Amino acid sequence: MKKTKYPEIYENEQKLYTKNLVPGTVLFGESLLKLDGTEYRHFDPTRSKLAASIMKKIRLSGVGQGDVMLYLGASHGYTVSFLSDIVGQKGLVFAVDAAYKVFRSLYHVSNIRHNVVPLYADAAKPEAYARNICAVDVVYQDIAQKEQGEIFDANYTLYAKEGGIGILVVKARNIDVAGQPQKIVDGVKKWLISKGYAVIDTKSLEPYQHDHALILVTKGEIKHPPRTNTVSIGVPQKNSKQ
Repeated sequence: MKKTKYPEIYENEQKLYTKNLVPGTVLFGESLLKLDGTEYRHFDPTRSKLAASIMKKIRLSGVGQGDVMLYLGASHGYTVSFLSDIVGQKGLVFAVDAAYKVFRSLYHVSNIRHNVVPLYADAAKPEAYARNICAVDVVYQDIAQKEQGEIFDANYTLYAKEGGIGILVVKARNIDVAGQPQKIVDGVKKWLISKGYAVIDTKSLEPYQHDHALILVTKGEIKHPPRTNTVSIGVPQKNSKQ
């Protein structure tokens, strides 16, 4: 097992792992690997856009140990559970979703991982959960709505600390079902810049996530500079198995 340049992300045989914050527990059927007394969880890029962006060598993951996060569109909590590993006991993940069926799974994750706070709420109305969260280091959005950019900006403006990181998953087909994905992503980037964001990096998430891209932004100094002397993660070909 080797450290990568991304905080709390490890690599073994071209697969990503995090240290299991709650050893012995499996939440989503993920494989566990125990080495030298430490248990690691496989972080699958076909199930998480964040993992896909790391496999595509994004400049920064945007999140590290001790961070407080706001996750919009948490769904069942797959990526949330790995962010729980990454931020650790001193960090916190506020996980927002308005779909009751998936929220039950998310609530189960929070019962096992006490640094996850589930919020049954509409991310398009960020003022509604103002009493339930604090200022955050990172705003992560993975929402399948046409107004993805506007929802992200409203939440970042209300809750991000000075110099906070923004991680925006762009679901091109939800913005324009007939448009060219790259042009849609470029349009979102241009809009973010017009709102005062600095774009740190952008990655298409192919072949792991079709018609998706991840945009990393900030309105201040970058929080997590790349580390040195760490392993470089390769990108397997489309036909290779994860």
